This record gives sequence, C-alpha cells and structure tokens, in this order.
Amino acid sequence: MRRDATINALFYNLHTQEVEDFTELGLADMEAGLIRTPLEPFETFKDDPLRVLRLVRFASRLQFRIVDEVRQAMKNDEIKVAEVMTI
Repeated sequence: MRRDATINALFYNLHTQEVEDFTELGLADMEAGLIRTPLEPFETFKDDPLRVLRLVRFASRLQFRIVDEVRQAMKNDEIKVAEVMTI
C-alpha cells in the first residue's frame, strides 16, 4: 500500500501466475487510465514528495489522467515546499 500509485502496486505472483491487486483499485485504474495513490494522497506525498513527480511521469508516459483528489494534494503548498527541499 506504500507505493506511488495503485497501478504501481500490482504484483505478479510467480507461484500462482496471477496478478495480485492488494489495493483492489490497480487493475480497474489500469483499465480506466487513472492515476491515484493507494493511500490518502496528502500523506503519501508527505512521506515522499518526489512521488508527485513520479505520478506526473506515469500519467505523461501512459497518457493516463490523474484523479482530482490527487491533483488537489499535489497543489498543496506544504507538499510543494517539501518537494523542492528534496531536490
């Protein structure tokens, strides 16, 4: 659950040869072309502000849409400052 995005939290189980979706949103988000965080976005970005950039990169490369809740957290001034401090 501590991944950047739900689509990045999908795992392939070598034993069962199945994709495991522990967030229960990853496969649906992949199909719908959505980028969202597995946990609450503000807390996800506070843990690692560079996740903002990684999600933008995912969205850009895959032509996916970032959900509104995540977009709002990305705009938070506290997240912006933390992101600049890590670069």
